[in-house]
Amino acid sequence: MSGAGLRDRAIIDGAHGEGGGQILRTAVSLFAITGRPLRVERIRALRRNPGLAAQHLTAVRAAAALCAAQLSGDTLGSTCLDFAPQAPVASGNYVFDVSLAREGGSAGAVMMVLQTVLLPLAFAEGDSEVALHGGTHMAWSPPFDYVRDVWLPVLSRLGVEASVAANLPAHIPQRMADRARSFLAVLGAGLLIEPLRVRAACPGAGIFLTAEYADLNCGFSAIGAVGKPSEQVAEEAAGALLDHHASGAALDRHLGDQILLPLCFSRGPSRFSVQEITRHLETNAWVIELFGVARVVSERGPSGTGLVSLTPTR
Repeated sequence: MSGAGLRDRAIIDGAHGEGGGQILRTAVSLFAITGRPLRVERIRALRRNPGLAAQHLTAVRAAAALCAAQLSGDTLGSTCLDFAPQAPVASGNYVFDVSLAREGGSAGAVMMVLQTVLLPLAFAEGDSEVALHGGTHMAWSPPFDYVRDVWLPVLSRLGVEASVAANLPAHIPQRMADRARSFLAVLGAGLLIEPLRVRAACPGAGIFLTAEYADLNCGFSAIGAVGKPSEQVAEEAAGALLDHHASGAALDRHLGDQILLPLCFSRGPSRFSVQEITRHLETNAWVIELFGVARVVSERGPSGTGLVSLTPTR
């Protein structure tokens, strides 16, 4: 970010660090809140399919709708985006549909859109209602269950009140439930794993596990694929839960980066242990520090777990 960017338009390298859509989502959320103009260059430039995908484009347009932002470069595949808010974030009733971002439709990850707009709406006057249409359980994105059972409860403790409902939960067949139950028996804890067969917009299978601890929940999931045995899907999720539990860390590896932005607007410093200092966490911390809303320090322990300290500067 140059000196001119600090006064006028901030310029952010979208290929920095992990180089994924998290940079873009964090940036537009922050700039919607503050009303400052933004340019993101080299968006997902190092990915196999660089530029804006359907879910990224929908997230950008959603954030723009909240603050009447002027957009340039908001097209599929674009690697450069200009985002200039024209008004404070306004509460209201919003509808965002990922399928409209691509001709012929798309089932892009809709939970990422929610994570982009929720914090800006929390700063708006009045309540809002947001209807989201798109994929609720997609690879490489937080599933609906994680947002409902892990992310939102943590935000509630920070004063952000929201509840979600979905009519498209994942398919979880009996074999997955049975395998997960046997895999997790070593914990010696109470287990409730329910197999559900439901109607959805497309075929699929997956499993989501919530570990309920004294102070917060952690979540672990796996999505099925053609030719992938149900037992393998269950073992991936259950194995991730066991790995986290053995680490002794407070936060799972995904919550570590997803909680950074909300903590920037808390009343004081925060400190937490996390299962792993991921590249997502480091990249998100980079965007936050670049913007100047908080100071983030992360340390890796000898066992691989991490300790993160965040001090708001606003």
